[in-house]
Amino acid sequence: MSAIYGNRTLSIERLLLQWQKVLAKATARMKPYPDLPYWYNERANVGYVAQAASALGWAVLEEYTVDRGKGKQKAPGRADLWTGDSSGDEHESEFKLYWPSIKSTDKTLAENIEGYLDKAKFQLDQIKNKPGRRPHKVAMVFVCPSIARNGQRRWKNLLVRFENRVAQPRVYRSEFSAVFAPPSHIPWQNRVGDDGYLYPAIAVFGKMV
Repeated sequence: MSAIYGNRTLSIERLLLQWQKVLAKATARMKPYPDLPYWYNERANVGYVAQAASALGWAVLEEYTVDRGKGKQKAPGRADLWTGDSSGDEHESEFKLYWPSIKSTDKTLAENIEGYLDKAKFQLDQIKNKPGRRPHKVAMVFVCPSIARNGQRRWKNLLVRFENRVAQPRVYRSEFSAVFAPPSHIPWQNRVGDDGYLYPAIAVFGKMV
């Protein structure tokens, strides 16, 4: 399943649609192996978003140098992703990665998603942009839920529950959301990470800041 929900700009919608396509192709290439493209770390997942932006023909910088802070607190650092889209708009994006249990309560999910978005927003607020540049700033968190391997018989029902949650971004204190789940013909064995847990899908929750 692939879907996008909530209030988003046309650029964000195009980027997330392409991100889903990139993950679908990567998942298909990995089909012969018990592996997934999205259960890895934050950097790997930012890379798939960067691939999506590049596939749209946008200019892309990943892990680029920025100045953070002011005065004596000013110091060079790195930001996650910059894109220049086909309309000429620029976006600066900071990402976080959250690995909850798929059985987590709505309250737990909302509190943690908001916390990660706040951390991303703080990093964006610290970036000192050069005069004349006003990029759109986007905070996003990847949410990659897990199920213990012995819960394999329940993963399809739990996945439907997770997808229904992603369809309500404001409940989880974000403006927009998107979800990618491998096609139903991909067996559960091919949704297991090296840690032995089942990862049936990945979502992104985000907001403009």
